[in-house]
Amino acid sequence: MRREPRCDLGPAAIGRITGDDGSNSCWHRWALAWCPKCIRADLASHGELYERAIWRLGSCVVCPEHNVPLEDRCCRCPFEDRCHFSCSGGFLKLACNTCRRPEGPEPRRMPSWWDDESAGAFGTRITPSLNQLIGKLQNDLQAALTGARPSRSWGLLLSAKGLVTAVRHVTFCLIMATTVRCEPRIILPVMMPGEVLVPGAPEPITPAALSTRAAYGALAISAAALRSLEGGGETHMWDADRGKSPLNISSFLAWLPADIRRQLKSWSTGWEHAAGQALQAAIAAVDGVR
Repeated sequence: MRREPRCDLGPAAIGRITGDDGSNSCWHRWALAWCPKCIRADLASHGELYERAIWRLGSCVVCPEHNVPLEDRCCRCPFEDRCHFSCSGGFLKLACNTCRRPEGPEPRRMPSWWDDESAGAFGTRITPSLNQLIGKLQNDLQAALTGARPSRSWGLLLSAKGLVTAVRHVTFCLIMATTVRCEPRIILPVMMPGEVLVPGAPEPITPAALSTRAAYGALAISAAALRSLEGGGETHMWDADRGKSPLNISSFLAWLPADIRRQLKSWSTGWEHAAGQALQAAIAAVDGVR
């Protein structure tokens, strides 16, 4: 009998996030993602695998059971293409779109960014403690997407809407600052000098629009920046443009280009009052140093 994976959200709650009303459809991950340890455990125990519903959520970047980042690329060939589920001999397998080789129970990797197991997107460094912090954020974020109040404060944000909005804004700033590749379905706005965009225009952009590696970086920076906004949180490091430094709200804001920082400041007026005031003060402190 199969052992169900641990997950803080049941099928009904996940269904509300990716459900029929379309209100949270922007959080639905179109590309296939998976936990490498779950895949290997399935194959070793059952000879086949099955997809966890939570892997389809853009708010999930760390496996709730194994505390490792999700993957979305083949690690067995130099193409690093995406994978698909296929049936072989009556068993469900995960195979590369290019090399067609299925994932095996033993970890086998070609030279890639995954070889440096600490290398994350946007300069983040993957560590067990950062995975745990991201896990806390994704649990609260996933609950918030169902309308439930987060179990903890993130940057003085206490409401479901406030947390979802803040993560979307941080993700948008990262995308615009780095021009990281998004899903082809996403149309990014063109920012003109001095222009301030309307939130959500032309469409809501969430970590689901990114590769799992980039989404991991977006959740990591969101978690560390928001926790430090209220003067707390663990110390995590990242490799910003000026070298290795603590990952917090000040280093994140200093890393952002001035026009993106100005955009975030304009959006902060729509945040919950305490959180918006704290963010504006942090931006003023960074701008005053420059």
